[in-house]
Formats: sequence, C-alpha cells, structure tokens
Amino acid sequence: MVSSPFTKSDYKKYGISNITKLGFKFLVLDCTPFLELKFYIDIKGEFKVFKDESVITCHSKKDIFQNLKKFNPDWCIDNLGGFSKRLYFDRVQIRFFIKKNFKVIEYKLKSIPFFKGLIHQNSFELIKNLVKISLIKILSIPWEVAKPDKVVIGGFSEYIKFRNNAEIIQAHNFDYDNYKWCSERKSFIKSEYNLIFLDEDFPCHSDYLRDGVGPSINEEKYFEEISNFLINFSSRFKLKPIIKLHPKANFSKSRRLYKLPVSNKDTAKLISKSEVVIAHCSTSIQLAVLFKKPLILVVPDQLAENSVWRKSIDNFSRILKVPVFKSSELNKIKSIPVVNIQSYNNYEENFIKMKSSPDKFSWEIITDNL
Repeated sequence: MVSSPFTKSDYKKYGISNITKLGFKFLVLDCTPFLELKFYIDIKGEFKVFKDESVITCHSKKDIFQNLKKFNPDWCIDNLGGFSKRLYFDRVQIRFFIKKNFKVIEYKLKSIPFFKGLIHQNSFELIKNLVKISLIKILSIPWEVAKPDKVVIGGFSEYIKFRNNAEIIQAHNFDYDNYKWCSERKSFIKSEYNLIFLDEDFPCHSDYLRDGVGPSINEEKYFEEISNFLINFSSRFKLKPIIKLHPKANFSKSRRLYKLPVSNKDTAKLISKSEVVIAHCSTSIQLAVLFKKPLILVVPDQLAENSVWRKSIDNFSRILKVPVFKSSELNKIKSIPVVNIQSYNNYEENFIKMKSSPDKFSWEIITDNL
C-alpha cells in the first residue's frame, strides 16, 4: 500500500517480478488518489503509475477495503507514511483495519542524515514548535497501538528505533541492491562520463506540492548557477560531466534548463564509473559511499542558511567528512578530495547496511523471513 504514484522504478525497487517468480502473489494498492488527491492531480499521477495487473489504483476508502478483502493477503506492507493531518481519521481506520485482518510489515529503508529538527528564531516560534511536537506525539498514538508485526530495516540508525518494538528483518537500503547488481557486473558497465552531479529536482520537486514547503529557490537562477559551477569545475579538473536527473524530474524541462548533458539512466551504473560525485543532500549519495567515490557537496547561493536543506547538507558533510562549498566558491576547491574510508564505512553501518545483515538482495532477505 502506497501513497505516492507507484512507478516502474518502484516495481523494480521492490523486486516484485523476482518475488512472484518464487511463487508469492503480490498486489499493489496505490492509494494516492484517495489520500493525496490534490498532489495526485498536480503531478498528473495517472500518467506516472506503472500499468500492470498487479497495480490497482484506489480512489476511496471503500476501494481499499474491498481490494484488501478480495486479495486477502497473509502480509500487508503499509507504506502509507503513518501520521498525516490530511484525512487523519481515514488513515487511522485503514491502519486498524489492516492490523486486525492481516500481518503488517513496515519498510524503513530510506534512512539518510536529513535534518529533522525544528527551526525557531525566537521564543514564540520555540513555543509553537514544542506544541507541534506534542500534537504529533498524541496523533501518532494509533500507529503505536497498531504496531507492525515485522519491520524491515537497513542501518543501525533504524535498528535502535525498533529493536524493542517489533520483529526486525535486517536487510539494507534499496540502493544497496543496485550497488550489488553493478558490482557483480562491473566489467560490463561502460560510461564516457567521469563527473556525476546528482540532481534532486531541487527548485521544483513534486513532493513540495504535497508537503507545502520548498527551499524557496528561483528555478532559472538555480539551473544557471549549478550549470556554470559544473562547467567550470569540470574544465579545471579535466573531467567530463553529466547530470543524473532525479527520477521524478521533468526530463524535457531539465534538459532545456541545464547547460550540460542530462541522463535518466541507472544512477548506480553512472556512479560506479565516475571519478568524483557532486551533490546537495540526495539519497543517492549512499551510492557514492558504497562505491567509495570522492564526494563534494554544493550549496546553492540562494539557499537560506537556516533551512532544513542547508542543515542536511552540513549533516552529510560532518558525518562523511567531505567538503562543502557554495556554488560561487569554486576558487576555494584546490583538489579532488580523498575518501575517508572510515567515515564512509561508518555511514554504511549507520544508514545503509549493518555488517550483521545478509549480503543478498533485499527481496531475498525479506521473503526468507516471511
């Protein structure tokens, strides 16, 4: 069960074709049109959903319940995101319904050191944030009561949250599957580009429409600024750059606004053949970590110093011990940074995969534990 359009890449990410080959029956209920209708309309979700008989779009609570009863699964993966003020009581009903009738699994495989604190600049904002925290704790109680039967986790940062609450399946973040696949086929992967920029669709990410908040960055200035930085950086260090677009980015729009080649090819393949990776605070940074690639973090000049995005970039920099520069500070970059292997290994343990988890694809680990 998902609350964001279930795409072709999601189908691959969850290993559905591999799971069905093992004899499991799999059904995806895309609940976005019901739970996130405005978001679904704004992003034209009906054109993004993967067309397959195993993927059903639900437009009402009745649709959800009827399809669940008809399919009658042994296990239900609840990926609806838990607490939300939108249709709160409907979400509570759905959670208690699946908990009562099926065994519930939650996937916690997207951990990154994104800043999750609350920012306040005066006493009034501090009080407002404290009230907000209290309300969130109260409204999240139904999900504490209807706990999952199993939780799939990646790194240690998720393990410590759930070790006393549910039966844990130690797996790894989804990007590790891509890393493993590429590592096994490394000699067959070819790429003419050796500088990769991990685009995040930073000024116009579709999730901003749902969350009602964004980094307040002018689109045209952003694309101009980042393009110029990458052109000058690649020229200085004699590298051939390519921009790996975010999966949800508008390809034609991005290709028009960036001054460099853009790609929607597999991120792991591109990073595996790169010499250096440049990013803001993308989840795909973990692929640079796994492939042990030099990493430089870039802060758009327009980005506010006290924004969650700036604080998240600083978190990545601190944990990985990698340099961070504003896009106008190219002259401060004297060389390609050396990878701090210990920091990368610690990051992998905390956010991607613990040493104690099996070295298998995530879908193999999960099905072995059902």
